[in-house]
Amino acid sequence: MSESSADKMRKFGIRDLYNMYRSRGWKLPVMYIFENLLYDFTRGVSTHQYLQPDELQIVGPNAEHSVLYMSSWTRVIRKSTRQAVSALRLLNGEPISLVDVGSGKGKVLLVWEEMYKDRIKFPILGIEFSPILSAVCIANLKKVNAQNSQLYEGDVLEFPLETLNSNVVFYMYNPFDQVIMDKFLHKVKAVMPKDSNIIFIYNNSTHDESLINFGATEIVNEKSWHPNGQYKIYRL
Repeated sequence: MSESSADKMRKFGIRDLYNMYRSRGWKLPVMYIFENLLYDFTRGVSTHQYLQPDELQIVGPNAEHSVLYMSSWTRVIRKSTRQAVSALRLLNGEPISLVDVGSGKGKVLLVWEEMYKDRIKFPILGIEFSPILSAVCIANLKKVNAQNSQLYEGDVLEFPLETLNSNVVFYMYNPFDQVIMDKFLHKVKAVMPKDSNIIFIYNNSTHDESLINFGATEIVNEKSWHPNGQYKIYRL
């Protein structure tokens, strides 16, 4: 699936901004422009346009658990990542893994590249199940000549967690339903070493009870007038 054929599925226009205004007032379209459209325009990438679950072309036994694709706001990625990395309390030179679970079109990976490109010696990892989103993500990474990002194209439940460093930050923008969330967390607890230092960033956190039930502790709760601006950070 090429990037051009993926983007033909849905076009963004003035009517979309008008619909945002009708649903939430002037603040939502303004935020969308500054947090999504402006980022894409200045980098020459395409991450902002949402896709419904039935547009993601996912096949396999877990396809029914897919959810709407929506990109994170730029400032949320930056702020939450700084807080999460700080919460790891790393010593200088300690290895770390940054993993975006449900990478979509690659917005989080692109922002991480900008944040850490001059200071990291570890890969930035993305996991994406949808072939149509993976194609756009790969194209976006090429456009900015990303040097540190790698994309795993497949089911998160099949991702080799044992390849990660013991210090890891998982970023999630409501990537799947509670069924897969529970299975993913179970795998993290079962596979990762017991002494691992694990932080979850959960943007638009929909299934907080899953993290709590698996023993995660909430350390940050960023509230917002809109779900895209809201996130929690958990330590497992």
